[in-house]
Amino acid sequence: MKVVSSIKSAKMRHPACQVVRRKGKIYVINKVEPRYKARQGYIPRSTTSASLTLEQARNS
Repeated sequence: MKVVSSIKSAKMRHPACQVVRRKGKIYVINKVEPRYKARQGYIPRSTTSASLTLEQARNS
């Protein structure tokens, strides 16, 4: 899945692309060609669950 800053270019890549909103994030899905999946936005590394568990382990 690609992470893109603009969904407009991602949804134009294939005629079967659909734009959906799930859990506050915007996704482009394509059931015909799954390689055209995309998500809009950036997730900072500090908010991922893996980094939180590492920080918790260091503090213990």
